Amino acid sequence: MSTKRKPTANNSIRTYGAENRKAVREKKLREKKIKAIAALVFVLAVIIFIIFQVFFGKNAYNVMVGENVVCTIDKTNLTSEDILNTATASLGKDLNTNVRIKDEITLQPVHASSKDMVTVEYAVTKVKEAASYEVEAGIIMIDNKKTVVLETKNEAENLLESIKGKFAPENADVTKCTFEQNVSTVTDFVDSSEILSFEEAYKKLTYTTEQDDVYTVVSGDTVWLVANKFGMTIDDLKSLNSMTSDTLKIGQEIKVKKQVPFLTVKYNP
Repeated sequence: MSTKRKPTANNSIRTYGAENRKAVREKKLREKKIKAIAALVFVLAVIIFIIFQVFFGKNAYNVMVGENVVCTIDKTNLTSEDILNTATASLGKDLNTNVRIKDEITLQPVHASSKDMVTVEYAVTKVKEAASYEVEAGIIMIDNKKTVVLETKNEAENLLESIKGKFAPENADVTKCTFEQNVSTVTDFVDSSEILSFEEAYKKLTYTTEQDDVYTVVSGDTVWLVANKFGMTIDDLKSLNSMTSDTLKIGQEIKVKKQVPFLTVKYNP
């Protein structure tokens, strides 16, 4: 008659140990799989990022003048202010005066192929061509109003001295002459189309308008002298006063046409 051997305590310990080692091995396998999957996901993410940067990433700047794109440059450490300052300095050198660009210069991040990009030097040239700008000039202010613009303040001051010489009393010291109007010169930025030549500005400021006036005859006056004094012809003077002869009387009041200059010069002895 056979009998079954009952499990001993040692057998139970051995069985538990084997099961525990199996569980540990399975856990390690799971951890390895997770790490492998994580590494694969990371590699795939890097590859996708690189592909995106190559095909879709913003690797360049559109150079904007106002709302217009003038060119595209490689993405650098340059700022829009750098391009503005460089273009302003270059324009000033070209025109031999100080310049102020009126348009806003901005850089817009974009994706572009290398064949579409230009050098920074060429970008500055395109900005100069596209931007509207003002130049520094000399301005003659009359009664606080901008009246005449010349290339420089020095030229404006020379023009005023020339006008004083034209309208100053005969043999008067021009340095002692001033204007009855409030006249000054300032420097400011203007559109280049506003600048006049010296001759154009002189003509504008020495322009005269004709006004009616009354003249009182003094000793020694003749019809010719009075007409000449006011830039009139003898016939015009006689016609204006319905005169039938050339005789004038001291104290007689006669009508004349007086030429009043745009600027009035006064002598201060």
